Amino acid sequence: MDVADPGAPAATVNMGLKKRSRFTNGSKEVELIGRLHSDIFCQEKYFLSGVDLRLKLTPSNDSFVLMSSWQDPEYRVMLQQVSFFVRKVKTTLSVLIAHAKALDKYTAKYTVRQVQTKILSMPAGNFSLNEDNVFLGQLPKRQRM
Repeated sequence: MDVADPGAPAATVNMGLKKRSRFTNGSKEVELIGRLHSDIFCQEKYFLSGVDLRLKLTPSNDSFVLMSSWQDPEYRVMLQQVSFFVRKVKTTLSVLIAHAKALDKYTAKYTVRQVQTKILSMPAGNFSLNEDNVFLGQLPKRQRM
């Protein structure tokens, strides 16, 4: 495994870690933006207006988030400002009326597809990997490598 020290010799250093360490040297602030990777946000329909959605985001502990070659590092992650961006869609009056009529007869249904992450390790220098029983049950819609 790579060494968790960006100052290690070039043969053993994790080059991605070395590059990222330049952004945070000296306790510099870093601005990050990304999507929430949760099953409810991977569905194809928009939420109807008036749907109450409550989110509780809890950060992972610092020892999980930060890599260090020290035994007991005193690093901490401090969230200075957190923003939540929501995309709103403006619908026409006829669509709102159609939704209201449909909701009189039926309930709103949101098909939630479960996101599963599987990690397969391939030794350095190998160009192929054979793994049995990678997909059990429903076949995936997307794969990322």
